[in-house]
Order: sequence, then C-alpha cells, then structure tokens
Amino acid sequence: MINNKYMNSNNYNDNNLNKISLINIYWIRLNKKGLIENPDITLNNKAAIYIYQLIHNKSNIYVGSTCNLAERIKQHRYSVKSGKKSCPKFYNFIARHGWNNFRLGILEYINTSGFNTDNKHNLKKTIEKREQYYLDMLKPNLNINKTAGSTLGYKHSEEMRKKMGLERKGKSINWIRENYFISEETRNNLSLRVNGVIVKTMDKNNSIINTFPTITSAAKFYDLDHNTISKYIKNKSWFNDVCFLAELKDVRVWVFNKEYKIVHVFTNAHKAALYCNTNHTTLGRYLKSGKLWKNKFYFSGKEKLILD
Repeated sequence: MINNKYMNSNNYNDNNLNKISLINIYWIRLNKKGLIENPDITLNNKAAIYIYQLIHNKSNIYVGSTCNLAERIKQHRYSVKSGKKSCPKFYNFIARHGWNNFRLGILEYINTSGFNTDNKHNLKKTIEKREQYYLDMLKPNLNINKTAGSTLGYKHSEEMRKKMGLERKGKSINWIRENYFISEETRNNLSLRVNGVIVKTMDKNNSIINTFPTITSAAKFYDLDHNTISKYIKNKSWFNDVCFLAELKDVRVWVFNKEYKIVHVFTNAHKAALYCNTNHTTLGRYLKSGKLWKNKFYFSGKEKLILD
C-alpha cells in the first residue's frame, strides 16, 4: 500500500510548479505493460486525482480523476492495448514511447466519507472540482479537454461520426423522448426559451416596478447579462432590492375563416403554419398585418379578430 505525502493545495503556487512535479509527488515506476514495477506497492480503490509523466521529457504530463484509482489505471492499460481513443493524445504518446517511459503519481486522494449512493452526483462534482484545480495549475499538454468532466475541445474522428450517425439513423423524436430522460427543470427552461417570457420586476412590497417583453430587454435596462437575469429569475434572488419574475407569453394563434368564425386554435405560430402549409415567416407577416391569407384565413394572437 502506498504511504506517501500528498500534495496540499494550500502549500504551493504557480511559481513552484517544477518543484511540485519533481519533489512533492510520490512517483511510481511502471513496466512495459503499464503495471507497477515494485510488487510491494498497490493502488487504493479510492477516489483520486492522478498524473502520468513522460520520464525523459517531464513537460509531457496527463492529469485525470476517478472514483476508483486502481480500476481507472486498469482501464487506461486496456484502452491502450485495445486501441481505444478516449484520450487520444495521451494514448498516442504511450504507444510511441511505451509504458515503461512513463511514471504515475497520485496528486490527491478524495475523502468520500461524507458521500453515499444517494449523492453520487455531488461526489462527482467534488472530484471534478479538484481535478480542475490541477488542470488549471499544471496545464497538462496531453489532456485535450481542459475542463474537468467535459468533452469540450474533443473532436470525433470521421469514422466515429459515421458510426454515431448510423446508431441514430431511423430513430424518431418519439424514440428519443422515450429513451432519454429530461428533468422537469430542463423542460421548464426549454419552455421559457421556446415560448418566450414577459419579465416583471417587483420591489419588496410586491409592487410591479417595470414590465419587459423579453429577458434581453430587461437585461439591457439594468445593464446586466442575459444569463445573469435568467439566474436571478431561476433562483428568485434579489438584485439591488429588485426581484425578477418571468411569465410565459401567450403565443397561441387563432385561425378565422372569411366569415370571421374560429376554425382552429394553435399553441404556437409554427403549428398554425404547418396546418396552413406555409412557412413561419409568412404566417407571422399576416398575423401582424391582419390581412386575409390566400383568400382563406385570418390569423390573430387573440380570441377576437380585430380588423382595421
């Protein structure tokens, strides 16, 4: 079992990175198969942040995180052997130089005593936060993805793109809805984005201060970012004694015939356009002008048709 002195995030800064990578880390030599050379050393089945470093060129490093260190190291060996490309740059370096020219270091073990099976998500976030700390500090060149827990920056090969396309081919939107879970919170956020919202600002006496037709217009008025306003709405928090509330816009479309009788009511303009076999832009233009479309229908955003 490893008995090493772990790195403490409070003991270093950007000015002593070389000292950290060479002195403070407990390094483990590997053989040609990627196994630990010293038989007296075994890895813990614990959550950890780890590092691989090319011995003869120590600027080449890879940083990773895991819930089970021993299992993750096995996965790396298997991935290299089977030709997997989940960490392409790192695995290419191993294929070129060999496992025995790399050494393994444990940057930090994560204390998981406060987590149970019900809050695995929180454990994952904790591990990713610590990994991000080391990614930002060490700037490992063998990591393609510079954000912990993200595939940002990773590009699939042409072969993989074709494979993914074939896997999705023929699957309808109903199949996707049945097989992929979307949380209620995500559904609500999507609803706000698709249908649009009216933003009202309230004071601490629950009196309306202003009403804005969009989040963007509210953000512009208060000199804030669109996403900032969205967060205030979501968290129901205060900004300078002002509370932001969002109400879904009524985007229904009423369709009337030439006799001004209601033919149909649609939940949005897109569905009304499909019904009339026209495009959304054309319908919007007639909706705004109030003119008769193709000598067939009038469109209105209200239950009563108002003509000029």
